Amino acid sequence: MDWPNACLGPAGADVGHCGLNLAQFYGVEAADAFLLAYMDRAGASFTYHPYWDLLSLFDGLAGGPPQVYGGWKAFGMTGLTDRIVAERIDRYQASLINRLGGN
Repeated sequence: MDWPNACLGPAGADVGHCGLNLAQFYGVEAADAFLLAYMDRAGASFTYHPYWDLLSLFDGLAGGPPQVYGGWKAFGMTGLTDRIVAERIDRYQASLINRLGGN
């Protein structure tokens, strides 16, 4: 992951950001698998709250419609299109709403 602004702060912020990236790269299943693995590994030192996932999602959409970030191709993510990223973001958003208990 490329976290140019990573710093000491809430772990949930990094977990949410990573989940968003994984959803864009590989789909919701990868983001969910990462979250479960992180929670398992961190144990009681990490309390999950969907706030961080939603914050990362909103931050990711602040620049406009979802699209392929140019830097991703330089690191081998060549199979993505703006449409694929947008569809994955839609599915990720739906999964977050379901996680909050909405429909």
